[in-house]
Amino acid sequence: MDLEKGEKGQHCLFRQGESLPFERKEVLGNGGFGQVDKVLSLISFEEYAMKRVLRNVAFRGRRTEDMKQFINEIKILKLLKHHHIVEYVGSYTDPKYVGLIMSPVAEMDLRVYLTHYHFQSS
Repeated sequence: MDLEKGEKGQHCLFRQGESLPFERKEVLGNGGFGQVDKVLSLISFEEYAMKRVLRNVAFRGRRTEDMKQFINEIKILKLLKHHHIVEYVGSYTDPKYVGLIMSPVAEMDLRVYLTHYHFQSS
């Protein structure tokens, strides 16, 4: 399975009834378009951040154009390598969601970090 091969992997498709090889541990954050969970891979037993976006929200309207934009975002994320940026691990589509698997798992989201940093520097 290519799901954890990073830039060398392929986008995976999970059909109805197929289980994702991840165990959800906790919710890390919620946004207008999706949710980010801390997950444990049942393949490598590594912990990752998994961002899930509902397919009907991500690709409504101009489905072909939106899908092309999503694919381009994955290509760009695969190229980014910096210790301050999450690393692309893999991506998938299932009947309900489009998901990105990333590493490392953050201890907090940017809003919490900035709020914490603001109060400490005041």
